[in-house]
Amino acid sequence: MCPAKMDVVFVLDGSGSVGHDNFQRMKSFVKRVAGSFAIGPSSAQISLFQYSNFVVQEFALDTYGSIGEINQAVDAVMYQGGGTATGLALYEMRQYGFSFANGGRPGTRRVAILLTDGMSSDTVDKHAMAAWQAGISLYVVGIGSNVDMNELLAIGGTPDNVFSLGNFGQLQDLGSRLPNRLC
Repeated sequence: MCPAKMDVVFVLDGSGSVGHDNFQRMKSFVKRVAGSFAIGPSSAQISLFQYSNFVVQEFALDTYGSIGEINQAVDAVMYQGGGTATGLALYEMRQYGFSFANGGRPGTRRVAILLTDGMSSDTVDKHAMAAWQAGISLYVVGIGSNVDMNELLAIGGTPDNVFSLGNFGQLQDLGSRLPNRLC
């Protein structure tokens, strides 16, 4: 169990190419990673965004104070379908995800984990750069053969922050490994 104090925002691609079954795998990944952290106001806080043509904040950092509540909320998230506006998702995550109004804690480590299965329909570079400048550590998980490695690197900033998976089935293993990198 990782005791670190950090604010973690998951950003899930809910576009049409993902499909319902693979979206469920993304949700399982979120629960696996979140479950490795001690949850609470002096430990980790978890938030979840989903994006397609538009962005929805499913829950804020301070909405849930236990892993049980977080798991229930993740299970309740409905798959959107639609396009892949990754740039917009990065903008919304930076603008609102870590804000004080959404439970962001000043001076606390900020981590965003974005999962996608394809190329963005909009520009990601400037939004990723703005997130780094705001002190957000961006990790990106590209899944399948339709991802653009240059785009993933533009989001993650360094190869260490980029994970390229051949298929959604590999998310389970990454969900076990990633928390060690974050803690």
